[in-house]
Amino acid sequence: MSGNPKPALPERPTCLTIILVTWNSVNLTRECIRSVLLHRADLAVEIIVVDNASTDGTVKAIDGEFPDVRVLQNDENVGFARACNQGMRAASSDLILLLNSDTYVIDDAIPRVVDVMSRRPDIGMLACQLRWPDGSVQPTAARSPTIRKGLLEDFGLYWFLPRRRWGKVMLGNYWDHSEDMEVDWIAGAFMLLRRAIFFESGGFDERFFMYGEDCEWCTRLRRNGVRILYSTAAVVFHVGGASSLRRWTSRELIRVAVKGHIRAYSMINGSVLGFVYNMTRLLGSAARTLAYALASLSGKEYFRHARLRYRWYTESYAASLLGASFRP
Repeated sequence: MSGNPKPALPERPTCLTIILVTWNSVNLTRECIRSVLLHRADLAVEIIVVDNASTDGTVKAIDGEFPDVRVLQNDENVGFARACNQGMRAASSDLILLLNSDTYVIDDAIPRVVDVMSRRPDIGMLACQLRWPDGSVQPTAARSPTIRKGLLEDFGLYWFLPRRRWGKVMLGNYWDHSEDMEVDWIAGAFMLLRRAIFFESGGFDERFFMYGEDCEWCTRLRRNGVRILYSTAAVVFHVGGASSLRRWTSRELIRVAVKGHIRAYSMINGSVLGFVYNMTRLLGSAARTLAYALASLSGKEYFRHARLRYRWYTESYAASLLGASFRP
């Protein structure tokens, strides 16, 4: 369980509360809200926007266009985890949807996933299929990070498994996300959960600023018996990185994501295993960097980009291992 205080569970009416955390993404946030309101069908929806001290007029724009949307305005950027918890504490529903502000819907996707949750009382949290704006599927359902999975992935040992098993064993990029499945953790861009789950668990661990908090919370929930479902009942489109890439370069973003990932693993499994896992991923990313460097001799642009990306991963795992400071 996280170190956050566990709030009391108040009595509330039943509807759906949608929580959007924003930071300097006014146009995408407005488009997200418009799409939700246009396609909510007959679903009673409460929308709460938690603004992390945007300077682009987000609060004024939302207040002007959507008078029924509730805005919680922070004086500073408190990060994704803390802002989500703020919104969930303020929710007045039995179901809560954490929805990234750079998402949008084109049909009744949200009423459909609410219907799934109403028919599956055994499920505590649900993700739907996310897609990039071009229609391709985003890998947002994953297995918990383990040393075994790190070895399989980074050193290419999954090639010794039958190809038909790659997806089920690895999930993430190795799975086509084409069927319903219980999973270990889901991306925070779309999390539909029962309000009681938040109050019982304390929500995201607020020691995370951004990245890693979704993995840590989901793993903590799973260890306490909560079932998490990836559902193909609906599709939601996700631009991705709308706020992150305004704050960090691509190289810095990898550093932040790795730091959060290692922190999540260490909090779940302890510092000793965290060190071993970090070392495993460091060696694995270094091996991939070398492999892509050799492959890039062919002159193909894909291999050159992959070599650079995994060099950044190697640097990030090394910095994490050495405890190098990096303010997110």
